[in-house]
Amino acid sequence: MLTWILILCGVAFAAPEGRTQGAHTALEPQQPLSFADALELAKKHYFAGERERAKNELSDLQVRLLMGEEVPWDRSAEAVVYLGEIFLLDGESGKAREIFRWVLDRDPEYLLSPYAHPIEVVGEFGLVREQVQREIANQPIPPPFRPEPAPAWTALPLGIPQFAAQRPVQGILYGGTQLGLAATSAGLFLSIDRLNTNAKPHPLGLSPDQMAARANLQRFGVQWPVTMAFYGVWIASWVDARGHWREDQKVQAELIWIPRSDAPGSFGVAGRF
Repeated sequence: MLTWILILCGVAFAAPEGRTQGAHTALEPQQPLSFADALELAKKHYFAGERERAKNELSDLQVRLLMGEEVPWDRSAEAVVYLGEIFLLDGESGKAREIFRWVLDRDPEYLLSPYAHPIEVVGEFGLVREQVQREIANQPIPPPFRPEPAPAWTALPLGIPQFAAQRPVQGILYGGTQLGLAATSAGLFLSIDRLNTNAKPHPLGLSPDQMAARANLQRFGVQWPVTMAFYGVWIASWVDARGHWREDQKVQAELIWIPRSDAPGSFGVAGRF
């Protein structure tokens, strides 16, 4: 009798531990399915007659595409086509045509196989394909893109264009360099003017030949190169300002209808912010 009591107690204590382990396993987070695996699962439910469940799963895949997930084209097109197929079979031909058009806008030559899709789906897809191709054939050739010229203020000196474009670091760099070169050039010019004085005797005790030699050395060897450097920095500032000038980029966003039976009226947002 004592032996059986011990065995029963062992079972009683072991059972909760097993249940606890199972609970821990159930609570572990599951990794989301890859696009390919999720597509195969949705197709499996669709072919098994679970059309509404497949529609929701394919809608989730469509959202992943709209949000920018990188997926091979054949898989992304297949997922969207099956979603449109379900809408068409449910009698929502308008939504189906919109979904088919998403594929054909990206690949106007895309074809459906009658061996993989119902004949009515292939026919409706073909009508949308013909419409897209007619629109492409009637589109005028767009004129070549010509960017607007940079405004005149980009040619101003002393870092003004950089400050105007809210680039203070570059503005200080160009402005400070130009101010320093301008002050140096002006100082050298005044120094040469004092060196060329006609006072006799010369304040520095230079003879006329020595005065001319030193003035020419300072003028051509220092003052002129500094002046040319000032204009060189000015040109570099102008080129920099033109290169960074951009028109204001307006926010572009659009509401994307996400068809789901379990969440009617759902919307998503996509665009450039």
